[in-house]
Amino acid sequence: MHHRTLFAPQIDNMIRSPRSWEPDIYLPLDTAATQLFDVLDNIEPLGEDGFRLLWIPAERGPITAFGHYDELYEDGEYQTYQEFEQSWLSSYPDETVWYKITCTEYDDCRHLFINGRFCIRFANDDHTNNPEYYVPLMNWLMCGAQYCVIQCKNDSYNTIIREKLPFDMRTGTILRREVVPGFLRTLVFARLCDDDQFAACTV
Repeated sequence: MHHRTLFAPQIDNMIRSPRSWEPDIYLPLDTAATQLFDVLDNIEPLGEDGFRLLWIPAERGPITAFGHYDELYEDGEYQTYQEFEQSWLSSYPDETVWYKITCTEYDDCRHLFINGRFCIRFANDDHTNNPEYYVPLMNWLMCGAQYCVIQCKNDSYNTIIREKLPFDMRTGTILRREVVPGFLRTLVFARLCDDDQFAACTV
């Protein structure tokens, strides 16, 4: 199955409305969510809270991922294409954007945070947002998590983070010994991402 790549502006549009007092969205703990957490569980939990942390990259992508100039021009947001292009480049000066992913469990529910703010709560109840809208985001998270765990297994994750993660975002690294020995089961889930999609998650 082919899944369209998400670029950084598209991801940001999906996680742009953080709320501090409750999860931003509620998604079902379905097969896709369970498979995602099976991959994330290969990373050894940290601290007393037992959270898991990793970094996932996304490409800046083409300017059309930032928006469509004709529509924004009609809405009065930009007066010239040059102004629109400058806004795109100033918002995304780097070709790769990194996202901090934190996974934890409390109140009998799994929670996933993106950049420490946007929160997804996974549970088997009727209080869920539109799951279909967030399928691309879930696919991106799954693909990125698989890539991270594989790099941890290959002992190359720290090198990638050291060379490519912006200095103002560095909070730590994952040691190879902190990958749970049951890592090999995650390779089964690699088949959920075709080669093109999986490669799109690499940097």
